[in-house]
Amino acid sequence: MELGHKIIVLGCPGSGKSTLSVKLHEITGLPLIHLDNIWWRPDRSHVSGEEFDGKLEEVLSGGGWIIDGDYSRTYEARFKACDTVIFLDYGTDECLQGIAARVGKQRADLPWTETGIDLELVDAVRNYRDNNRPAILTLLERYPDRNRFVFGSRREADEWIGGLDGMELILPAGQYARQIRAYRKEFLDCGDSMDGTGGLKRIGDPVEWIAHCELCRDPENVPEGLVPATQFIYVRKDDGKIVGMLQIRHCLNDYLGKFGGHIGYSVAPSERRKGYASQMLRKALPKCRELGIARVLITCREDNEGSRKVILANGGTYDGTVFEPEEKINLERYWIDLPG
Repeated sequence: MELGHKIIVLGCPGSGKSTLSVKLHEITGLPLIHLDNIWWRPDRSHVSGEEFDGKLEEVLSGGGWIIDGDYSRTYEARFKACDTVIFLDYGTDECLQGIAARVGKQRADLPWTETGIDLELVDAVRNYRDNNRPAILTLLERYPDRNRFVFGSRREADEWIGGLDGMELILPAGQYARQIRAYRKEFLDCGDSMDGTGGLKRIGDPVEWIAHCELCRDPENVPEGLVPATQFIYVRKDDGKIVGMLQIRHCLNDYLGKFGGHIGYSVAPSERRKGYASQMLRKALPKCRELGIARVLITCREDNEGSRKVILANGGTYDGTVFEPEEKINLERYWIDLPG
């Protein structure tokens, strides 16, 4: 399941929506909006419903965001606008512990510090599974194309967010020779294409492949017929496994400008449907900007729904479909405009 770029975080008060949202913001770089900060004023009065709705509508029309907050009246509008739903579906006792633990702590999602337990909030927690949860489950069924992450406990959510944070997109190095060989073997064993791997399919020796990647990165020494390109490996820190590879082409020749694009990438077959592709591309886009690429062209096969979702989740805009004559396939073209 991929993580998109329009994310809503739902759950009972005390479930830790804001804490998870802050961590997700730090990982993805997406703007974070706390609905409590829109609704409440520092003097503990609140804005009108009309003003709140107007500000929320403005947020929803933006290009990418994480929205933290329950506010059941706005569930439908947020489901319509989002591409990803995170639902912290915790038990009542765990949420009651959560609201008790946050008393006296300064929070980014509230314009004041709670000095005691609000009894109305306790009632809201006790009634949440009857009053709010059914509506969220209904909307999850109504919008089956939304990416969804439903966690039944704080431990589950912490493990998931920890996994997202435990990744790094780095240049290939000799210390990863064993993992590079294993990555190549996994693709060869299943007969899958090795997109974004900079010739790894034909170069079996990891040391030779790393040297080839270094040559390709240098505009003065790039092999004839190729454009300068930077090769990355996407490594999971806890076990050192390479779960994906991605290549950024510094410029486009005729073929890349029509069919290949600036970025090619792949995820190990055993690691797919875990959100790695979307994360890897998101981490690569700032590196494109560092290389002076303001508009990134990415293509995918017409029948590759997974890649299409990854590109759209990172802000891709469809530009058309072209026929690639060598492989006799239709390729969809997408542009991603990067901020200056």
